[in-house]
Order: sequence, then structure tokens, then C-alpha cells
Amino acid sequence: VNHLQRMCKPCHYAHTSQGCKTGAACKFCHCPHSRRPKVKLSKSDRERAKHLALKVHQTQGEEQREAEVEWLGMYDKERRVFEYTTAVVRSLRGGCLVKPAAGKE
Repeated sequence: VNHLQRMCKPCHYAHTSQGCKTGAACKFCHCPHSRRPKVKLSKSDRERAKHLALKVHQTQGEEQREAEVEWLGMYDKERRVFEYTTAVVRSLRGGCLVKPAAGKE
């Protein structure tokens, strides 16, 4: 189901000469995937995304909500910048998109 919705992650070993050693227990998709070239964001877009991610991560209250609105507003207009910002926020938060509760960091 995830493959049809393009929500899966391909197994890098499934279509090699040796195949995937995990087999049916593999958590990755064994369906054929096309290779999409990764186009690098411009330096200015990367810097803007990092700045916004830091703002979302480090601020609190109304300022944080404004930064989050700006971040989420990118979703339709600037999808690649949105995805890069999301990855930076996730990295800053230790792999989570949700900010850990106070005292749990």
C-alpha cells in the first residue's frame, strides 16, 4: 500500500545480484523503484531553511508559533525547502519532530 502512495523506502539490496538477506522480514520496499536524481538546493535556500529550523527549535511561545507557521506555509509553495527544513528540525530534536517535554532533553 505504501508503495502505491509513494510513501515507502526502497530496499537497496533487493535488486542486487546477492539480493536482500532479510527477505520477507525486511522493513523496506522490494518493489522496483525508479532512480530520481537528487537536485541539491541552492546555498541560499539551505541557509534560509537552517535559519528557520533553528528559529523553530530554539524559540518558545508566540515566536515559535510564528516560525512554525512560516515553516508549514512552505509545504505547497516550496516543497523541497520545506523537506530540508523538516530534516534539520528533526536533526536538532534528536530524530523527533515534536519538541521533547521540558526537563526530558
